[in-house]
Amino acid sequence: MDNPVPEDGVKRRAEWEEAFTEWCRTLKSPRLREQFYIEEIAQELSRRPRRLEMDHLERRRIVGNLFQWIQRGEFSDSEVMMLTRKPELFGPFMPEYRSVREEAARDGIEFLVDLDRGVKYPALEYKYKPIEINVGAIFLQRAAAQRYLKQCGLESAQRVLIEWFPDLISSTDADGTPLRPMSNGQAKARAKPGPRPERREKIAAKETLKNSSVLGGCLG
Repeated sequence: MDNPVPEDGVKRRAEWEEAFTEWCRTLKSPRLREQFYIEEIAQELSRRPRRLEMDHLERRRIVGNLFQWIQRGEFSDSEVMMLTRKPELFGPFMPEYRSVREEAARDGIEFLVDLDRGVKYPALEYKYKPIEINVGAIFLQRAAAQRYLKQCGLESAQRVLIEWFPDLISSTDADGTPLRPMSNGQAKARAKPGPRPERREKIAAKETLKNSSVLGGCLG
């Protein structure tokens, strides 16, 4: 017989679904956002060179690596978030995570970590037992995402930094020199692309919407 669905689990799931719908409705370009799904970070880093195609095994490894960073305390509690409920949408992940782990250990509830469910499910799934941690649906705040991209050592990280955080990247970094913040003058110059680069960005954004399972989840 299936385990009964806890009433509070059903309520949490309904609140999460409302928050997820609202987040999708207000979704902005990465350049303008303050929060980033772990799944979307992993997808971008695992894209094959000069292609939108992902290396799915590499994506899974990156999701796992990001969760290791979280567990090691590489990010502060205020930098690791999850969707919760409207109107605030986001709440801290780590206090809830610790509480759930303690509860699972105390009550003998199975506790699973899932690297593959993606963004269509909550970061903490209470609806059924066992309790599941959906790592891909955890968010990092902007500064935490930047720090991971700078320090993870992946070859694709510099490309993602340039695409998502152009204000951080000096125009001289294309030759592989260490990344560093731009001066105010450089940032202003970089912030004024001509019409041809703007058109290229629009085309790239449309292709990303078609191919990204993260945004695909938002677009239904």
